[in-house]
Amino acid sequence: MKFGAEWRCGNCGKIYSTLELIGLEMVKAVESDTDPDNQHGYTSVCACGYRFHLDKFRIHDILKIKIDDKEIDVLISTVDLELNHGFFDKDLWYETGIFIEDNEDIDTMIYENRYETKEEAIAGHNRILGDIEMITKLIKDLRKMTDDEYSERGIGTDTPLTLDV
Repeated sequence: MKFGAEWRCGNCGKIYSTLELIGLEMVKAVESDTDPDNQHGYTSVCACGYRFHLDKFRIHDILKIKIDDKEIDVLISTVDLELNHGFFDKDLWYETGIFIEDNEDIDTMIYENRYETKEEAIAGHNRILGDIEMITKLIKDLRKMTDDEYSERGIGTDTPLTLDV
């Protein structure tokens, strides 16, 4: 079993411990910040020049799906997590999530899947993107749940629903 955090540069692939990561050169997390100590803070820069969190791989697609005569925006997002979310012998560096807008300010993750490689992540993203039926069914099923069922499934919390697709 793996113990301790592993951070990976999205450019050169160098692995860092958390202590090594915070010991790297730091730059403002948001370039326009005038007072980063009291705003968004700083992020680490790999020796190759990659800025963690800022330069990471990401794909975002927004779908408009009609459900019960209402069109809703659904975000399909695949990102390089940079932090290894794997366990035992499997590294998990990428994640695809499906988000729906709950209200004007909050998106809820209703699906997630994690991958070891960028190629697997892109294929998973495209598979989900092409399966409007699955996404529509998932949303309809969620809308039928009571608040208790919704909470029991972990939806709207830090534990999103995971499906095999």
